[in-house]
Amino acid sequence: MSRFQERIFQLPRRDKIRIFYYNCAHADVFENDPRFSVEYLDLIPNGCSARRRETLQRFLERAAVIRLKGTGR
Repeated sequence: MSRFQERIFQLPRRDKIRIFYYNCAHADVFENDPRFSVEYLDLIPNGCSARRRETLQRFLERAAVIRLKGTGR
């Protein structure tokens, strides 16, 4: 994951990069780097009943959007 992280800085148009990371088991690599911001997403729709929310939580993995900081979002 660290190699992937560094490869991002070699890409053109870094200001447009958004990484949608599903089942983000290694998001801590980005969280611990001050060059990135990590925003966790709630994939369960608002308005779900408690029972449905509980069921969906068992099947849905955590997701995040990772961006480079200071790129003029």
